[in-house]
Amino acid sequence: MVVTRANRTKTERCCFVDRPLRLKKNQNLLEAATVCLEHHNSAQNDEAVATETFVLTSPLYYVNAPPHMGSAYTTIAADAISRFQRLLGKKVIFVTGTDEHGEKIATAAAARGSSPSLQHVLGNSLGYLVLLLFIGSTRNLIVSLESDSPFALLFLFEVQSWIRSGLKDFSISRASVDWGIPIPNDNKQTIYVWFDALLGYISALSEDKEQPNLQSAVSSGWPASLHLIGKDILRFHAVYWPAMLMSAGLGLPKMVFGHGFLTKDGTKMGKSLGNTLEPNELVQKFGSMQSGNLLNRTLGLLKRNCQSTLVVDSFIAAEGNALKDTVEKLVEKARVHYENLSLSLACEAILEIGNAGNVYMDECAPWSLFKQGGAASEAAAKDLVIILEAMRIIAIALSPVAPSLCWRIYSQLGYSKDHFNTATWSDTKWGGLKGGQVMAQPKPVFARIENRTETEDGGAASKKFVKNKEKKRKSQVVAEA
Repeated sequence: MVVTRANRTKTERCCFVDRPLRLKKNQNLLEAATVCLEHHNSAQNDEAVATETFVLTSPLYYVNAPPHMGSAYTTIAADAISRFQRLLGKKVIFVTGTDEHGEKIATAAAARGSSPSLQHVLGNSLGYLVLLLFIGSTRNLIVSLESDSPFALLFLFEVQSWIRSGLKDFSISRASVDWGIPIPNDNKQTIYVWFDALLGYISALSEDKEQPNLQSAVSSGWPASLHLIGKDILRFHAVYWPAMLMSAGLGLPKMVFGHGFLTKDGTKMGKSLGNTLEPNELVQKFGSMQSGNLLNRTLGLLKRNCQSTLVVDSFIAAEGNALKDTVEKLVEKARVHYENLSLSLACEAILEIGNAGNVYMDECAPWSLFKQGGAASEAAAKDLVIILEAMRIIAIALSPVAPSLCWRIYSQLGYSKDHFNTATWSDTKWGGLKGGQVMAQPKPVFARIENRTETEDGGAASKKFVKNKEKKRKSQVVAEA
């Protein structure tokens, strides 16, 4: 089993960035992943003082095939939750990893005409490591349709119903599976993969320099605050795992959250079905987010008319301003959604700030006020401060989902990387920008999408590349975590 423990405080939340790992010429996956890990480890800072520890886990993924978008979905969501909790000032331990043992791995190897080997399973395990190293968000590729239809929420009682039907003892060993951990004093059987794998959540809590033992691992953060899983493994995490913990006299996780499936062509996406999408390809094609130009427009006006310098504190500029009230309400709405694990709704609330900023810009028309000079020009300069303060708040509030993007925004507001890395959720309070602060030179923070369309010419298929020249506003794209 390969288990990764990302024990990072809020000052270290940008070590993993939302872009794929890129291999250099003649560099294999193992070498590239090793370099990334060395870079990650070198970026670790001394832990800040935290009053509360938040332990979050993802599934320990089977390595019978490389990771796909379903794997990315859970891991990215877990990373976003981790970043949000660190913004709240908590010490966060994020446990993720892979499971190399069991019948599925042996079956996958047999289908390829071979037997399981450490080399092969580590190759797939590294795919999950790479997934962890480019954690971020991708463009929403799904068209959302809503209708008012009644549903019986039977899934709310799935675990209770299964327990009430009568629990039976389950075997913790397998005599027919050679690829696994041998039972002590019995070389004919191996430990059942689920009994083995779930223990990794606790063993991963052991400090690196300590002698591994149950007491030290538990004292480091057990019970977990949240198990984030797909609903297909709900029974193992909500029934088998609690039974194992109770038999050992250990506390139960505070919450198990089972999300739904990603589908492709109406069918669950899964490695065994062979209908998966590879996350690296999607990130390389679409980037972490494609959005609008509110920041660029505002900084451009500030450069031309105010030498890129803020004329007044943002708190003073926004006295009695309706946009300030709107931003504060949307930030609080986003915080509630984050805490309820509704990441897409949190994104919608934050990006609505960008939409409100665009409306404010169009209504105030500062480019026209600057031409009038005098008091009108002073009012326009204040309007720009207000809009940039809204962008600063977006950069912090959205950073759990798109940290690399938010850093690009934050840096153009004249802040250092250290300032961004040490930001907390309390910094979303209005009034951060100060008079006299100098903004960076405006430059695009969003890439342009290239759309590929298939055409037929004389019966032969050919590809035509069409550049999408239309820049979409920030509020029009919602990042689905």
